[in-house]
Amino acid sequence: MAELNFPTVDNQGNPIQAGAQYTGSNGVTYIYDGVKWDGYSPETLAGSNSLVNSGNTVQVDVSGNFVLPNYTFPVTTGTDGQTLVWPSSGTLLEWATGNTGQWSFNGDTAYNATGNGLYIQTNQGSGDGSIYLPYENEGANLNIRNDSGAGIELSINGATNWTFGENGDLTFPNGTVLGTLEGPGTTGLLAPLDTEFLIETSNGDSNAWSFRPDGRLALPGGEPTIYSSDNADITLSTPNDITLNNTNGAWIFGGDGRLELPGDLPAYHTPVKRTSVNSTATNAVVFEYPLDHHTAKLILQVEGYETDNSNWETQSCEMIIAKSFKNNKVAASVYGLVHTSDAPLATFDAQYNAITNTIQVTCTPTATVLLGYPVYVVAYGTTVYTSDY
Repeated sequence: MAELNFPTVDNQGNPIQAGAQYTGSNGVTYIYDGVKWDGYSPETLAGSNSLVNSGNTVQVDVSGNFVLPNYTFPVTTGTDGQTLVWPSSGTLLEWATGNTGQWSFNGDTAYNATGNGLYIQTNQGSGDGSIYLPYENEGANLNIRNDSGAGIELSINGATNWTFGENGDLTFPNGTVLGTLEGPGTTGLLAPLDTEFLIETSNGDSNAWSFRPDGRLALPGGEPTIYSSDNADITLSTPNDITLNNTNGAWIFGGDGRLELPGDLPAYHTPVKRTSVNSTATNAVVFEYPLDHHTAKLILQVEGYETDNSNWETQSCEMIIAKSFKNNKVAASVYGLVHTSDAPLATFDAQYNAITNTIQVTCTPTATVLLGYPVYVVAYGTTVYTSDY
């Protein structure tokens, strides 16, 4: 009787694994199933049913099964819809009815036979195709479609579409495009026509930065807005104060038109104020400022008719004003007076108004002004806070 020496390790010295083969001196090939060695052709002479190459044997066993080095095809045939699967033990493949039997085919489309609506479709020759995935929610579905020339499209219910373009751009359902907008080296976000684009942050409260269709950038809260006009000037628009901070302090552009300068104490450049004063008025208020501003320097311009109403005459001067802590006393001086008229068009004074709690500059037109016609006073200057601010 031939002696059989079953190996315990493979050619690399590793423990024998299930599926390993051994051909004995009796011409029979044995396959290790993980526990024992099974022989397949004890009645067949060696070489008549085997191909051997470098220790790998292929053969047909006595049952007609086709034996490969690591697994065996059965001689039996399966039924419609069955496939070969790995057995629970050993290496002989088995026929089984699996999920692959749940598909039916109609032309270029494969349908899932369970009736859940899943299908895969290809359009031969065009390069297009779709995968249709139904949701568990009634009436909802996801369609993944390869659209030739457009890219990959994801669609929900056939209406909400995302498109991954062949050029790398991503198009959102509302038409917003994320990608290369201005050529190589650029990346951007293009919103649809007349659509506001928001970037929202939160620290507990929601803060939205809005890029508006007209090109304005609105800061959280809606104001201020930043935009560029036709001549490329940059405008910051808000009804409130705008503050610019640097190491020297704050520059404040007031909502009332003032410019507040940085320093040890505030100094205001006042907005330009234009006032119409009737020719018969007395001490008409043409400028005022807060009580805690103890010094003011103004440039005053007066325009009006002198002898006829065909041409304006102009008067220009400066005025300096001081205010005391004592009884809110005010002292003022007008200097540098020049005029194109024969005589001055108006006189100026300053006093404290207890009702408004402000310092007021007043104007009284002179008899030089043509009766019945007003003078127009323009006042502009700088005011300085008291030192104990």
